[in-house]
Amino acid sequence: MIIDTHCHLNFSEFDADRDAVIARARENGVAKMITIGCQKADFEKTLAIATKNDGIFAAVGFHPTDADAADFEILDKIAAGKKVVGIGETGLDFFRAENPPEKTQIQSLERHIFLAKKHKKPVVVHLRDAEKSARAFFKNHFDFDFEVHCFSGDWNFAKFLLDRGAFLGFGGIFTFKNAGEKMREVAKKCPADRILLETDAPFLAPVPHRGRRNEPAFLKDTAAFLAEIRGENFERFCEMTTKNAENFFGI
Repeated sequence: MIIDTHCHLNFSEFDADRDAVIARARENGVAKMITIGCQKADFEKTLAIATKNDGIFAAVGFHPTDADAADFEILDKIAAGKKVVGIGETGLDFFRAENPPEKTQIQSLERHIFLAKKHKKPVVVHLRDAEKSARAFFKNHFDFDFEVHCFSGDWNFAKFLLDRGAFLGFGGIFTFKNAGEKMREVAKKCPADRILLETDAPFLAPVPHRGRRNEPAFLKDTAAFLAEIRGENFERFCEMTTKNAENFFGI
């Protein structure tokens, strides 16, 4: 059994066959999934999917690229829901020049953390082209439970985050040929009890599915790849990462 800790089953890419996607996931050992709603318009649909399906949970928040449109009053109300197990994805993203300014993104991240503490739920953090700002932020902010999803940095940055209690989300990008030795090093050195598995579906399908729409069923390919390069037994690796997810998200 494995758990997809980060997918977007609420996205329109799954509207035509969502039930079949969920069924395939379960057939491939993905017993639980966390679907992420990262815009206000997504929240209702995200919660409906989680409510309808046993073993599917929700995390809700405002993506950093939408930080200037965040409605924290709405988020506060939704975060209280029993099927909501995480706050986010929030974070820092400076990949595009038109993204909200750093100050706005940091203020949004701080508000997410406040609500996460209030509702006793972990924070799902997105970081893209933001290592310098993230180091400055997490140097003083780490008194809460958080994971950095879809981690793609080097071991030095990974260790900085791990030293502050972070969990790291490992997805299909680790299987890409161009992932490089820096990511392989992270995969090998990361403590087993800090690894969470994810797909980020419908994005970033792992090898051998690259180029296709990603879906939770493909998580087993990422898990097998990571277990192999870590030199670990596949079943034990799956057992450990499942335990990690269950403890971290309380599922």
